[in-house]
Amino acid sequence: MRAGIAGLLIVTGLAHADFVPEKWSLRRPVQPPRNASVAAVTLDQTIYAGSPDRLVDLRLVRAGGEAPYVLEVLAPTVETKEFQPKMLNLAAVPGVGVQATLDLGGHARHNQFRIESSSINFQQKLRIDSSDDAKNWATVLQDAIVFDITQNDRHAALLNANYPLSTRRYLRLTVFGWTDPARLTGAWVSYQTENSGVRDVLATVSPQVIGEGWVADIGAAGIPHDALDIRIASPGLFYRNADVETSVDGKTWYGCGSGILARTADREQLSIHFPEQWDRYIRLRVYNGDNQALTPSKISLSAWRRVLKFRPETTGEWFLYYGNAAARTVSYDLSWSANLEGAKAASLGAQQRNPAYREPVPPEKPWSERHMSLLYTVLILAVLAMGTISVRFLLRVGSAG
Repeated sequence: MRAGIAGLLIVTGLAHADFVPEKWSLRRPVQPPRNASVAAVTLDQTIYAGSPDRLVDLRLVRAGGEAPYVLEVLAPTVETKEFQPKMLNLAAVPGVGVQATLDLGGHARHNQFRIESSSINFQQKLRIDSSDDAKNWATVLQDAIVFDITQNDRHAALLNANYPLSTRRYLRLTVFGWTDPARLTGAWVSYQTENSGVRDVLATVSPQVIGEGWVADIGAAGIPHDALDIRIASPGLFYRNADVETSVDGKTWYGCGSGILARTADREQLSIHFPEQWDRYIRLRVYNGDNQALTPSKISLSAWRRVLKFRPETTGEWFLYYGNAAARTVSYDLSWSANLEGAKAASLGAQQRNPAYREPVPPEKPWSERHMSLLYTVLILAVLAMGTISVRFLLRVGSAG
């Protein structure tokens, strides 16, 4: 299974394609690598700034026709592949505990185990040995603790542990202190890998000091950022609390995170992480207390890298179009997007203004808005007429009375 946000795939698609070249204002040439079954384009600051609605308007086009793609965020991932090996020779070893041999078969890599037990309220030590032939054993995990405890309607359990990566076929599991083999009802082995992800610095700006806040203009809306790194020009040691705020217009601010800025004798902490933001302005409120105010030099904003993957199976000119605020989110069939591993980097040309682009014609105003003076004249005449009729009616009623 996959955990974390690194597995996030934004699939954009061909069904009900809405690409009309006249509606997209910007484009960049794409040059796929030769003999590549899968190509990848790394999105940069230019594309982010030119896309008015968080990449919704990206369209990959070859020879005038829209082509499918997948937008992948290279954030950290944790992937675990778990399987249940054959359990052999399950028995109680006098004076030791319950022991079993696990045959992993063709699963070549493993570094984690998990047991299942019919017992409750126990805490036992466990040992794992490994072997290539089920005869010569080497210990890979010693004195691991497993437990399952229920007390006062509260339940706590730890039935798994990690050990160094192994490629050996056999594991020998020993649970010390148990005398009944039936207490060990199952065992699973898994291989867990972690990917640290890839980050890109998308803007480096010089902030303005306004009061206790450092205000920076990123230059355009639509550039993602979920971390900032600060260069402090002030010398000496310090420790400050700080809040991070963002704004669309540089006037109305919204808090998005907080952190610590510190420079001590043994470490320096000048980074703050927060949920991903896309606004143009960012403000860092530093709480100096009675200390001398810090002086910032530069602020670098970064985010997890986004890559656009596609299959360059046909020849022809490729372009990546963007710059359409009215574009909608589309969805491609998923069948083509299976197994996009091993993508080779495609090159991006300079940004161009789409020669086919046409400025949208403002919608024609309703007749009532185009003839407001006539409408008001008719309304005034109608009021006067109704008033005259009402006065005459009242005079006739008074005369009859």
